[in-house]
Amino acid sequence: MATKNSNNRMVPFAHIPIHMALKAAIELHVFDILAKSGPIGTQLTATQIASEIPTTNPKQAATSLHRILRFLSFHSFLTTSHPPGSLKEEDRLFGLTTLTAGSMVRNDGGALPSIGLSILINSEIEIVQAFDNLKDAVLDPDGAKYPFEMAHGEGFYDYLARRPDSRLNMFFNQLMGNSSRLFFNDVIRVYKGFEEVIELMDVGGNEGLALETIISLYPNIKNCINFDLPHVIARAPILKGVKHVARDMFETLPNSKTIILKWILHNWSDEKCVKLLQNCWRALPEEGGKVIVLEMVIPSDLGWNPATTAVDLDLGMLALSSGRERTISEFQNLAMDAGFHHVNVIPTENEIQVLEFLKCNLSTK
Repeated sequence: MATKNSNNRMVPFAHIPIHMALKAAIELHVFDILAKSGPIGTQLTATQIASEIPTTNPKQAATSLHRILRFLSFHSFLTTSHPPGSLKEEDRLFGLTTLTAGSMVRNDGGALPSIGLSILINSEIEIVQAFDNLKDAVLDPDGAKYPFEMAHGEGFYDYLARRPDSRLNMFFNQLMGNSSRLFFNDVIRVYKGFEEVIELMDVGGNEGLALETIISLYPNIKNCINFDLPHVIARAPILKGVKHVARDMFETLPNSKTIILKWILHNWSDEKCVKLLQNCWRALPEEGGKVIVLEMVIPSDLGWNPATTAVDLDLGMLALSSGRERTISEFQNLAMDAGFHHVNVIPTENEIQVLEFLKCNLSTK
């Protein structure tokens, strides 16, 4: 279901069906069943897989499942073959690829990797309805509402706060926790700035697991604050060396010598980012204070490379919030507008960049 344009690039027409087929396979635990059947390379028929799934009509379930799995194998999300001596379609076998084994299979605790969670989040009806209003971001660019708010009458984060037990909120918080861990796997390999940190506040730190990771690797950090909204902090576990603070980051922040913002600025408009960064500026000491910003960065070259993940994510930000992904120069502008006097850029091995916003003395402003 694709054709080629004049630039000889494939123009897909099956993105939504692929997304929904992956969602169905995740929710039916198809990838988990295949993983438990043996190492990568092990293949099962749809009938064998369906026998592990609760259903009112196993025979018809196997037929429907076969069609879903055949579609996913055609799009390279599953391997497929016929057993020796048979070309019957009902005997077709399906197995995991390296991609699906690493991104769609739940771990022993039942948690999905980030890619699988992203599939589920973007398949939730609230998100689909937001994207259905995407055209209004062009037709009414100066309007007070963005597509998600147009669809649901309130902003994305307000919507989640009012529905703490919803599937969307559950998936989103799991994804944020996963993303924090993934960020640090890449960041800690190349960023040595934590070696000189004495106190650290994670603003928008979710349940505080990223802070727990940092202080386990850098025992020099003695005073840690995990700062987030009350409905987030309410479920945060007790963590050694971490103090949880529940407030709104756009009001005031506790004082800290170093602040970290992980994948926070991209959620907000330039005006909101400057307000948050000004609060950070005020919370820092007059000398030596800095904000460590972890964000994806849109590269100048949009040829395929890991950094262009930010371009994909930027469309989601357009639909869901007033936020956006940004270029290096756009981040530098935010820092300067908030009062910071210098920005250091430390690239990592993939799309994540580390930016240090350094505070100046009041006398030099």
